[in-house]
Amino acid sequence: MANPKYLLKYKKEMANILKSEKMYKFLHMPIQSGNDEILKKMNRPYTSKECENIVSYFKKELPKITLSTDVIVGFPTETKEQFNDTVKIIKKLKFDIVNISRFGLRKNIEANKYPDLPGRIKKDRSRIITDVCQKISNENNQKYLNKIKDVVIVDQNQKDAIARTEEYKQVIIKNKKINFGQKIKVKITEIKTHYLIGTEITKKTETKTDFRKQKQTALKS
Repeated sequence: MANPKYLLKYKKEMANILKSEKMYKFLHMPIQSGNDEILKKMNRPYTSKECENIVSYFKKELPKITLSTDVIVGFPTETKEQFNDTVKIIKKLKFDIVNISRFGLRKNIEANKYPDLPGRIKKDRSRIITDVCQKISNENNQKYLNKIKDVVIVDQNQKDAIARTEEYKQVIIKNKKINFGQKIKVKITEIKTHYLIGTEITKKTETKTDFRKQKQTALKS
């Protein structure tokens, strides 16, 4: 997780770190809002345009990067237009992961001096932005379908192995027991909003696939 304030200063250094083969191509940058007036009331020392510039920089330097963010909906005094600015920046930057929070009153915070919004407005805005984010996530994951990816096994439940790609995308390998930390190849067979489903590619599978390709080539010639 990296505050936009510090990424503005150290984005080159951070990009160089993420380029290491030992690092996931993943960055979490909480923007919180797409409206500068709301950001100012939140005491966030950056603007929406600066967030856009940071994302553009990292996408240029690391084209495969997975980007995550946090947003707060229903901040006190947030108008419909200001909320729409958050929706717009999410649509523009196309974050893979968006953690959505409805504003809630807390003790000893400066936001308490502003009039709070009705709960139904917060709920409606949360629903709207959730729908937008799920659509974007599905669109982003489409590019992995039928691709062969190198993954590392990071966890195991009762039936399935859980892995991560170099972009930190979670891959579920169903009905498979694979050792923690093991590196394997998988073919992505299905996509979900928050994860991918893959099948392990073995040497036997690769040989079978190559044979089919040779047969198809021979028939064409």
